[in-house]
Amino acid sequence: MNEAIRQMLSTYEIRTVGESLRPLREVMQEIALLGLWRSKFFEKAAFYGDTALRVLFGLDRFSEDLAFSLLEKRKNSVEIESRANPGGPACLSAAAAALDIARGPEYRC
Repeated sequence: MNEAIRQMLSTYEIRTVGESLRPLREVMQEIALLGLWRSKFFEKAAFYGDTALRVLFGLDRFSEDLAFSLLEKRKNSVEIESRANPGGPACLSAAAAALDIARGPEYRC
């Protein structure tokens, strides 16, 4: 196991192998967020939702998804229709769909 991951996991009380799944998922989310931060992703998008509440405010919540909202509507985005809500509002730009990033609550499917 990578030493950095081992150090991050050491902050959790893990007594059995079964108890290691959630901490490992949380650590992997934090590593993904670090990568996004290093790529300056957060200059274009905001992080929100249950995972944001856990990471930013220490709330005891766990969600497997990472939710983001683009800070500005893209001028040249291609709109696509939601398959979950046929006939409903187009809610994702082509670029956001590739990354599975919703533009915000007002565009949610």
